[in-house]
Amino acid sequence: MSRTRTKSVPFPTGYYRFDGFGPGTPVANNVSLLWDRHQCIDDVGKTVDHPLDLGHRLSSGISTINGQRTQPNGSIHTIFVNYVPSGVSCLNQTHVTLPAAGSTATAATYALARSNPNRIGVGLPQFLYELRDLPGLYRDIMAYKLNIKRLRTGNHPLGVQSAKEIANHYLAAQMGWLPLISDIRKLLHFQSLVDKRLKELERLYAKGGLKRRIRIPSDTTSGEFLDNQLPIHSSVGIQLDVKVQKYTLRERWCTVRWTPTVLPSTRHTSKQLNSLARRLVLGLTIGQAGVQAWNLIPWTWLAGWCLNVDDYMSAHINTIPVNHSVINVMTHTYTKETWTRTDGYRFTITGGEGARIYESKARAQVSGAALTATLPFLSQRQLSILSSLALQRIKLRR
Repeated sequence: MSRTRTKSVPFPTGYYRFDGFGPGTPVANNVSLLWDRHQCIDDVGKTVDHPLDLGHRLSSGISTINGQRTQPNGSIHTIFVNYVPSGVSCLNQTHVTLPAAGSTATAATYALARSNPNRIGVGLPQFLYELRDLPGLYRDIMAYKLNIKRLRTGNHPLGVQSAKEIANHYLAAQMGWLPLISDIRKLLHFQSLVDKRLKELERLYAKGGLKRRIRIPSDTTSGEFLDNQLPIHSSVGIQLDVKVQKYTLRERWCTVRWTPTVLPSTRHTSKQLNSLARRLVLGLTIGQAGVQAWNLIPWTWLAGWCLNVDDYMSAHINTIPVNHSVINVMTHTYTKETWTRTDGYRFTITGGEGARIYESKARAQVSGAALTATLPFLSQRQLSILSSLALQRIKLRR
């Protein structure tokens, strides 16, 4: 059963602004506006995971306005006594507009693929198969050195042919050398990967199973917004302005618990668990063959930009029969808004400065991995790869 709880703090009472240049009475703070507001939407009970939505809006970090301004003849123009500036109500707080976050299903599939105790660490069969490209990569390096030498001596005319050669060198680096170097680095840290996997297997067979927390880097982003001038009070002969700078950070992570579906008939010895961890890290089990075969098919890397097939397959590797709990997908968005006075009265009339905070937290549940398709914004690396492929296919005319 869903419930909503709210705690609100109104503007402080008993304080006012008085304009002495004309008839009138002191203007008190508007107590109907809110200084701070906290809201929690959740379900009653703690027996199962349930959705959660938290919101915290804090405007009390902005200082109240105090001071006075006198006219040339010495009479009072305006008096401020702990007056709350205009526009400081917490209800008008918003986050900076950020790129849309991925779906919770995509995040859950990503987390399952990277927390599955059966996942591949290095992928030795795939690495050995890709070594057949090594002679071609070596020839590309020799061609690159020759082209550099020609450019230095002025014997290499610039043109479409030169652009195609640059594209070839770039693709060789991105699609050949960088993945190869990454695999070699993993092999150098092989024992460390095995030790970590061994600890995961021990926790998997322990009471409570293996609990993992996976950060989603694609949904972690930030943004800034700067408003050069915002009036916080305006009357005859006086205007108070502030510069507003806003910063928003969004991060997402998932938690999941893995448990074995079939307990071993006899307790694994440390030697058996170590051997199993080695085979899992190297990708030497039958259940891991499908993922490596998919990665060896040409152009599947391009499909991976829009489809999460690789994550989906990795999430379902079941060399060790395991099952996972409901995946909790958490999203935390934090915004800090800074107010800085810019008007000429800030030396005689203080306040109206400080920081406002808007923080929202959400938790959603996903039952399992799912195939999802997206049309994401291409990164600089992806655009450069596509441009290089296009250059390769330009036909030269004599």
